[in-house]
Amino acid sequence: MTILYVMNTSSSFCNPQGVFKTSLAASDFLVGAIILPSAAFNKIFVMFYPLPENYLSYFASTENSTSSVFLGMLFSICMSASLFSLMILAVDRMLAVHWPFKYSQGSLMTRRRAICLVIATWCLSVVLGVLPLGDTKHFSYSLDYMTMSTMLEIKPHFHGSNDPSVTHGLFFVILVFILPYVCVVAITTITWLKLICARTTPCGTCKGARIFTSSTSSTAGQSLNRDLERVTLTIFIMVAVFTICVLPFLAAQIENLAMAHEQSREMTSRGCNPAFYMISVELLYMNSLSNFVIYNLRNDFFKKELRSKIKLHCC
Repeated sequence: MTILYVMNTSSSFCNPQGVFKTSLAASDFLVGAIILPSAAFNKIFVMFYPLPENYLSYFASTENSTSSVFLGMLFSICMSASLFSLMILAVDRMLAVHWPFKYSQGSLMTRRRAICLVIATWCLSVVLGVLPLGDTKHFSYSLDYMTMSTMLEIKPHFHGSNDPSVTHGLFFVILVFILPYVCVVAITTITWLKLICARTTPCGTCKGARIFTSSTSSTAGQSLNRDLERVTLTIFIMVAVFTICVLPFLAAQIENLAMAHEQSREMTSRGCNPAFYMISVELLYMNSLSNFVIYNLRNDFFKKELRSKIKLHCC
């Protein structure tokens, strides 16, 4: 909420990068304002009102209920929007590094284009969040009995080696999370390597080094380079933190699907290690807080604007 307030009330963030970061902050805010409190409420409720002996039937009754669909779909939409926002941030940095002067002049990425991209990513996230409702035989939004969080569940049907739900689940995970994540990592890595190449390679040797070398001939060019490097490093850190927070959850989901596929012939149901799964979900929630910490540590304009807003309201 703090990031949204500062970015929408400060002229320093009225640029494409500010639009993309506002989108990322919006997804984090929705997770922190709605998803986390609901999970915390469920955990506290169970502490004071223990579940009945047939607790599995209780969790089964939450399958695709109104609250489960709302919370689970919202969580899925926010995760997709967060990932897609990171992707367009990475693409934005790649454009800024490869064509710094055109980008600084606003000919490559305008605020209007940035807003259109953000709207498109949120529409795509909504479509991906609604998509499982069209296949309730293999997918459902329900309350998870280990983490007390509402999320998308893949329902394996143990009726033979060719379990279509496992195939559908793997396809959904790959399409919604793994492919965009690989794109984000690839684009960010290429952009960062381009920056390193431009700094360390003599003019003309590295493609793009000539641009950075020529831009350092003036004070404005040196300032442009420093800003590019700092912002690109910030995106790199955000992607690294996102990896630490989200990759364990993806690994747990893939492990669950792999085990379901392997054990479908045995007519049994097992998943990954419960402790690992619970930790992965907690890390997934922590990702929503990480961006606020990164903004405070890395963005001088954000810190300055935040201090000025606090002083304004305190005085």
